[in-house]
Amino acid sequence: MSLFLRRFIRTVLVITLPFTLSACVTNGLMMDNSAGANGYEIGFHDGRHSGLNGATDLSTSLIKDLTRYQADERYREGWLAGQEEGARIRAELASLRANKTAKATKPKSQAQGNKMPDMARPEDEVLERSSINTIDSSSIKF
Repeated sequence: MSLFLRRFIRTVLVITLPFTLSACVTNGLMMDNSAGANGYEIGFHDGRHSGLNGATDLSTSLIKDLTRYQADERYREGWLAGQEEGARIRAELASLRANKTAKATKPKSQAQGNKMPDMARPEDEVLERSSINTIDSSSIKF
């Protein structure tokens, strides 16, 4: 096979493969909201997004089909379960952020459990004198 043909095939694959694979992916926002769709799944999806955003009844980030919420029991069950799941994930993320922030604000000496040297007392040096070895340089020739 010639070099030109190999490069051409490789170029075609590099260009077309990402487009082909991206056509198989959905982002969760492309749910079918028609009457025949599963009410629980749609309700769970809407409730989870509302829970993740910390939405309340007066919030603009609340995603809830009020007509369907009142009429469709499956949508209502899904929405409540999704909202609970979203709120749980949101609380877990907030806890992880708080722990990360707390660890980042601690000085390294406290995080590692090391004692900070008192600079007012020169005998408490950071380096121990015994750890520094002297080298005899008289044998080095230049």
